[in-house]
Amino acid sequence: MSHARIALSLTLALLTGPALAQEWGHAAAPMGQYEGGISMGDGAYAISYGCAGFYGTVSLHATGVHVAAGQSVLRVDGVEVARGNTVYNSESDATVYEFRAEREWDPKLWEPYNRVVNALASGTEAVWEAPSGETFSFPLTGSAEIRSCLMN
Repeated sequence: MSHARIALSLTLALLTGPALAQEWGHAAAPMGQYEGGISMGDGAYAISYGCAGFYGTVSLHATGVHVAAGQSVLRVDGVEVARGNTVYNSESDATVYEFRAEREWDPKLWEPYNRVVNALASGTEAVWEAPSGETFSFPLTGSAEIRSCLMN
């Protein structure tokens, strides 16, 4: 099983419990792997993260089609943290806005990813505005452990 599949499996398992309470869940696995996130609206939308020594990823997911011309915007406590392209996956019927960093990349390329991780770890509320204009809100209380996935 690939590292990505292991991380996805652990993240989905983690989100199953917290989804009911709408609280952040976190887990650590051997060899420096971390994952977690929060699921909202009975699983209709979520933030998930995962990392190991060689990569880190943060994904915002929403069930259904929420794409249109334009870009997604992520705001934390009203401040724009990121703006970028959004993807619709027809197989899983989900819209995804993702941030990724890999150890082999130039460290300057880690900055957008690290900015998102730090904002999610230190804020009180994140709001994802999809290109369709729909917004998805996430409480950030209990999210600080996401800093385990900073690329340093």
